[in-house]
Amino acid sequence: MDLNRLPLLARSGTHTQKVTFIAALLDAQGNLVAGREGVLELALKEATLARLKQEGVNVRIGLDAPPGTYRLRFVAETAGGKLTATTQEVEAR
Repeated sequence: MDLNRLPLLARSGTHTQKVTFIAALLDAQGNLVAGREGVLELALKEATLARLKQEGVNVRIGLDAPPGTYRLRFVAETAGGKLTATTQEVEAR
């Protein structure tokens, strides 16, 4: 996750944001095989924010599925209602 593009609210010396993630694995016909929701609540001090703006933040959500090729749909929504989404092909082993 690129924090340079994430709207953060500065409050009492910290930069905050709540991000809700949804990950879904879809089969070749578009049927949902597995899905999960996660929430990330950020409250970053200035030094930590500066470091993470350079490094980025990895978000992982585990999904259980039988071996095969799937489309992974990943959607993130901020507390302010901004959405972003990506889809990519993945292989479960």
